[in-house]
Amino acid sequence: MHVLCSKQPKGDAFKILGIKFDTKLSMYDAVVSIVAETGSRLKMIYRVRPFYSVSALINLYKCHVLSFIESGSAAYYHATPSILKLIDEIQVVFLANIGISKECALKDFNLGPLSLRRDIMIIGALHKIALGIALAPLRE
Repeated sequence: MHVLCSKQPKGDAFKILGIKFDTKLSMYDAVVSIVAETGSRLKMIYRVRPFYSVSALINLYKCHVLSFIESGSAAYYHATPSILKLIDEIQVVFLANIGISKECALKDFNLGPLSLRRDIMIIGALHKIALGIALAPLRE
């Protein structure tokens, strides 16, 4: 049995669709596991850095890291800014390591900040609900 409450939660953390939920819904455990997994994925990209151009490295990042991070965005969207900052720093560090500014990443490679991407994703979901074209469970 799980009681989801920020003041008096009951039960252990549980996993749904690969995202770990704690009963306080702080999402700290989920974010830490995402950060740990993306760390290993980024190490693999850094190893091949000498052999690829910057645009190829960004494509690798989008394919192997960004898609993984964004797969659970709706689940941890409500987390506190201090917890979400752990995720947002992933892209900041990546861009610094390959020598690209945030502005250049957005303008030249269509790679906006993760916080902006999360907000756009939620707004898109709400728009689909308002139009009635979202999946039935989401509309309910």
